[in-house]
Amino acid sequence: MRARSNTAFVAAVLTAVVALTVLLPIPASPGGMTIPGLPLCLFKFTTGIPCPLCGLTRSFICTGHLEIGEALSYHPLGPFLWLASVAGLAVCLFRILARKAGDGRKADAAGGVPAARGRSPARFAWIPAAGIILAVWAVKVFLISRCYW
Repeated sequence: MRARSNTAFVAAVLTAVVALTVLLPIPASPGGMTIPGLPLCLFKFTTGIPCPLCGLTRSFICTGHLEIGEALSYHPLGPFLWLASVAGLAVCLFRILARKAGDGRKADAAGGVPAARGRSPARFAWIPAAGIILAVWAVKVFLISRCYW
């Protein structure tokens, strides 16, 4: 039951993310999404340098509007992470629909007994993803002097 609710929750969050990126207007300028008097990034506010995710929201919105060049200028990983969100949403929806059609487990070839579920290696996917995000951040902060974010 817990896996079913987790899948539904992830699907709901990814649906909201993808829908908002399509519905929100494209940022007018690099500073176009700021709120006067309120720092949007506490890391940048306290250290003076952008965090590893700075520009990602604007990049997602531009990707949702198919402005890929502009999206890449805000954050180089934005379009790829947006596509990963869409793919993740598709996987969640497939799992939900598969559970409604049956018990969601494939039968074993030996005798029709449902195969045992193991722990998925996908639960460790965040480790290389975090490494890539940190590497892109290091390049942006230390090698590129002029950035939009």
